[in-house]
Amino acid sequence: MSIDPSTEKTERINALNSESRTLRDSDPIQSSALASEALTMAKQCNPPHGLGMAQSYYHLAFASYRQGKVEDALEHAFAALGQYNELGERQGEFDCNFLIGYVYIGIDNYSTALGFFMRCLKLAEEIKLPVNLAKSYHSIAIIQSQTGEHAQAIESNQRAIAVFRAENDQLGLAAALNSCCIDYRHLGQLEDALQCGEESYRCVCQTENSTYWQATSLSTIGEVYWAKGEYASALEKFESSLELFAKSRSNNYMLEQIETLYHKANCLLALGREDESLQTFAETLTNAVQYQSKRIASYCHREIAKIYESRQQFDKAYDHFRFFHQFDKQVFDEDKTKQVTKLEAVYRLQQIQSEVEHQKTLREQDRLHFEQISALTSKFIRNLTHDLKNPLTIILLLLENLETRLGHEAQEKYSDILEKARRNLNRMNYLIVDLLELTKLESKRENKLTSVDIRELIHNVEDNWSNSARERHIKLTFQTQLIDPIVYIDPDQITRAFENLISNAIKYTPSGGSITIETQQSAEMLIFKVSDTGIGIPAAEISNIFLPFYRVQQHRHDAAEGTGLGLAIVELIIKNHHGTISVESEVNQGSTFRFAIPWRTTAND
Repeated sequence: MSIDPSTEKTERINALNSESRTLRDSDPIQSSALASEALTMAKQCNPPHGLGMAQSYYHLAFASYRQGKVEDALEHAFAALGQYNELGERQGEFDCNFLIGYVYIGIDNYSTALGFFMRCLKLAEEIKLPVNLAKSYHSIAIIQSQTGEHAQAIESNQRAIAVFRAENDQLGLAAALNSCCIDYRHLGQLEDALQCGEESYRCVCQTENSTYWQATSLSTIGEVYWAKGEYASALEKFESSLELFAKSRSNNYMLEQIETLYHKANCLLALGREDESLQTFAETLTNAVQYQSKRIASYCHREIAKIYESRQQFDKAYDHFRFFHQFDKQVFDEDKTKQVTKLEAVYRLQQIQSEVEHQKTLREQDRLHFEQISALTSKFIRNLTHDLKNPLTIILLLLENLETRLGHEAQEKYSDILEKARRNLNRMNYLIVDLLELTKLESKRENKLTSVDIRELIHNVEDNWSNSARERHIKLTFQTQLIDPIVYIDPDQITRAFENLISNAIKYTPSGGSITIETQQSAEMLIFKVSDTGIGIPAAEISNIFLPFYRVQQHRHDAAEGTGLGLAIVELIIKNHHGTISVESEVNQGSTFRFAIPWRTTAND
């Protein structure tokens, strides 16, 4: 029997899914139960609650993944992906592709995982959410690392790190740095590895509920010290890591704990503490067998056998060598299968890299042609400026002359017509100016960077717009947090971008509202936010707002006028600064535009 949808039922579905999300790491079994209940309720709604179903399927998939139930995880993830696709929820599609990729990594199917991460990369570019782009690069780096492409993995992770820093995503930054630590260790660049590992640990300590990630980071640092031959330091890191793993009280990451325990046993052996080492190897072996880690079990049997052999306890040594060879053969057979999938992934990565190199070659071949086109474009712009702006200026002067010649009575009679003519001529002039600006931005690749005191730029912008906000009874607030006020930017272009966003905020914020302009600085990026309490933008239209001449449907017939080129100009300015721009908005609640640009590049670079 169908149940009519209601606000109460929707709230219950949302609450169940929210709780399921909270528990999916710490208690995946309970998380599954809550998501199943939410899914049942969402299906019973008339019509079915599509978004509730999509979220429930996704949480079921994630919980199954945490429990090692690969088939269930894939089944639920693909069901969620279908729902999100039907709803046009691009972020949901990204999350599902991302999860499916990691499920395939878990079964060593790197080639298939790579396909899903490449889809994530494409979706991230469409969604224009920088963190999604960083997560995609980091995931591709993991596959590169697993397939032995450590130098390429570091390059991919460096891209992710730059974005995570700009977005102040400490957990994402920690994960990418931790991966770099591992890859640098494999390449023998141990000082670089240690630097990345220690920074990763500092980042993860700044996040909440990060006990597991702290443990993982310390274990990775311990492996670097082991590679350097500093066994006492390595042992200290491994023991601290194991203490944190114990505090996390979760069996979901038992394999990481077993590996760390194995590393501890090796450190004890290297430090001459043989009895403790033997005991730790035995404990590791018990856990490895219980959690079906054949590789670690094989290693433990080998090391225990060596210890007994050195003590001339040959019967025990023989037993462990026998088990070692049994496990080693199983591991070898499994490795052959894994090697095939790794080779497939390497082949696909090489294809992608070859295509990238091909595109670089084409771009180099096109460089001279581009310069010729740019010169022609500049000439065209100069001519267009003269051919279009000058006649408009003459018309405006003639209009003013006509007004002075009309008598007082005629001026009052035709004032409405004269005002409309003047307003539309001005609008035409603004349109030409914006078109010329857009064309200039599209034809240039770099900005003229110069040393600027950003405080002065912000002060000038505040002076320019305070009166406009005050006249409309809008509270305008500027907040600034800087590391170094001297930055290297194109001040005219950044001022233009900044003022375009503020102009829009004032235009679409009703009287009594507020606008907050924040300027922040990370180690690499200068970050601007313009937040308002205006009419907002419908979710379905956010992906289009940076297109030239596009105006949001609900804005087209209101009193606010514009050329439809302001945001397109802003996006080009930010791209030419090698930055990123994003927007969050809710109808009748307001919008936040955020852009981030590098600030350390010098004018001479």
